[in-house]
Amino acid sequence: LRGGEAGRQATADNIAAFEASGTEPTLGQATGNRVIRGTESLLSKVPGGAGVMGDFANKQADDMARAVQSLSDELAPGASAVNAGDAIARGVQAFKDGIKSVQRRLYAHLDDYIPANTPIQVSSTQDALAALNAEIPGAPNLSQFFINSKIKGIDGALQSDLEAAASGGAMPYEAIKKLRTLVGDEIGNNSLVSDVPRSKWMTLYGALSDDLGAAAHQAGPDAAAAWNWANQFTKSQMTRLEQLSGIVAKDSPEKIFSAAVAGTTEGDTIAKRVISALPMQDRREVAAALIQRMGRATPGQQNALGDAFSTETFLSNLSKISPDARQTIFGRTHVDDVMSQLEQFATVAAARRAGGKIFNNPSGTSAAAAQIGVGGSIAGGIASAAMGHPAPLAAALMVPATAYGAAKLATGPMLREMAATPTTFSPGTSASLAQAAANLQSPVDTTTHRIANAPTVDAAIDASQQIPSVQGMRSRIDAEIARMNAMRDRARAYQ
Repeated sequence: LRGGEAGRQATADNIAAFEASGTEPTLGQATGNRVIRGTESLLSKVPGGAGVMGDFANKQADDMARAVQSLSDELAPGASAVNAGDAIARGVQAFKDGIKSVQRRLYAHLDDYIPANTPIQVSSTQDALAALNAEIPGAPNLSQFFINSKIKGIDGALQSDLEAAASGGAMPYEAIKKLRTLVGDEIGNNSLVSDVPRSKWMTLYGALSDDLGAAAHQAGPDAAAAWNWANQFTKSQMTRLEQLSGIVAKDSPEKIFSAAVAGTTEGDTIAKRVISALPMQDRREVAAALIQRMGRATPGQQNALGDAFSTETFLSNLSKISPDARQTIFGRTHVDDVMSQLEQFATVAAARRAGGKIFNNPSGTSAAAAQIGVGGSIAGGIASAAMGHPAPLAAALMVPATAYGAAKLATGPMLREMAATPTTFSPGTSASLAQAAANLQSPVDTTTHRIANAPTVDAAIDASQQIPSVQGMRSRIDAEIARMNAMRDRARAYQ
């Protein structure tokens, strides 16, 4: 049944995984035994067993859906792609504001070494503006279509201020620093509808930085060190913001969320950029929304509300996320056991898949065909018994009863707990089990005997009316299973 002590431990581990996922396994799912899984697959299509197996499969799916929803709610109640997209946009904006705040503090250290009215040569800035406003040689009229009016206006204003200052091409340190900050803000707030292309702002910003850097180095080593540190921070963080801008620039929260978790099959490069920029609660919004999305059934299996859960889809989607991406998205939420719970869910989903579609189509055409076949067998068995051949009827009657009993045992706790626990039987247990099996067969044998020994066909038909009803046989089976459970409890007490 379970394959020795190693099999017993594996069975116990599987049961624990199912219980951690809020549900229970069948005997085949618990033991992993191929023969048992095959038997369960057969039971799911045979009258008497199909209903039991189908109901258990549906309950398992519902239990898992509740467990996944519970984990999602623990991370972020009411999670959705919309909320996650909004959280990403909000978190990245806060990250951006934080960078600007640090950036200002770092550059403010330069003020300790360079007084506000210190003249700063702006030759790099002048050269950059001249290049941006240069005409195309030989095509002055065409050039006007490629010269930005705002950049041209900045160039003219700078020249006027330099002439007014009469300082030999120099401007006050405070003025150049402020101009550079304003240009940086234009870069950060730039959009597709901006009147100045971002590339032109970047060129001007770089030129202003060169002029400020030259002034810092002239002011001494401490000023140069302060400048280099602030510049290094700005360069690295601007690169991060540049990478994030392509994600948060999407035109809807859903698209922002999808962009943020894209590429997780191969690794966590994009996810790490996003998650690292978010505060803790926004990280949880992203993780919860992804959990929701992983378990959503495909369109062909979806319900009218669009919220049907599918263990198969969950397993498939979870397996597509690389280990690094799982750790980045789920492992950095600071919520206990998220990763281990996901692994438990994966174990359960894999066990269901390994069953070879055990619960596939439990109430569909296969079961219907089997029911018709069994009904025909019983009718034929009655006729055979009336002619003195009771065996076909006995066999036909036992099919639904046996299937029902086997399905109840396969989905009940008794056998799987026995498979997971080293159990010593108390004296007389084996005999009691044998008697329970005989009790199940007795009513069928008695009725079959009466039909076979009936003096006339009419008498045989009357005797056939005494065949135990399916419900009656199920009641008897349930009673015997209850007796077996009691024997199991006594066996444990005996240990």
